[in-house]
Amino acid sequence: MGGIVVLGAARVQIDGGTVSGFNDGIILYGTNNAVRGTKVKDSCVFGIVVSGQGNTLDKNVVTGAGTDGVALGVATNTAIVSNYISGNLRAAIGISNFSNNNVVANNVVNDNFGGIDLNSLNNIAYANRVDGNTSTGISIGGVGAPSILWQNVVFGSGTSDMSDATPACAGNTWGQNNFLTDLVSGTEDGGPGTGCIR
Repeated sequence: MGGIVVLGAARVQIDGGTVSGFNDGIILYGTNNAVRGTKVKDSCVFGIVVSGQGNTLDKNVVTGAGTDGVALGVATNTAIVSNYISGNLRAAIGISNFSNNNVVANNVVNDNFGGIDLNSLNNIAYANRVDGNTSTGISIGGVGAPSILWQNVVFGSGTSDMSDATPACAGNTWGQNNFLTDLVSGTEDGGPGTGCIR
């Protein structure tokens, strides 16, 4: 069960406080809802789960989830902005299951298993700081395009800092990112300044 559960509602504001030790920390299904300045820690499964349209996660701290710190499923036009997400056992931010047109910007993501995983179409990851994740810092699954990955700083990833599973990045735009290692279709892409990840 979730610590805070919002189902089918609109314009609900969750502002401040700590949610600790629940199955899922916060479940947010609805339209134009927001979670701001809230600490979500030690959830058994997900830290924050989001579905619906136009929702916002802003300046939260999400740590110690058993799977993803933040998970989007069937979510569109979500803003994940200026959060600190650390120590989660799968992705810090996982975007999948028809979750398109979302923005992930200015977050600090470190010491998770994976960093930012984009597994749906047409998402933007901009100006995030991603450090020391066990597998990949920022990745795009083999879901097609286009997504935009711009001005992210990604270092110290166990597998690769940047990864695009689609051949030749398939129309995804990677630009002005700072990183050392990268993969395209599972093969090394040559690092900064070469290939389609830049």
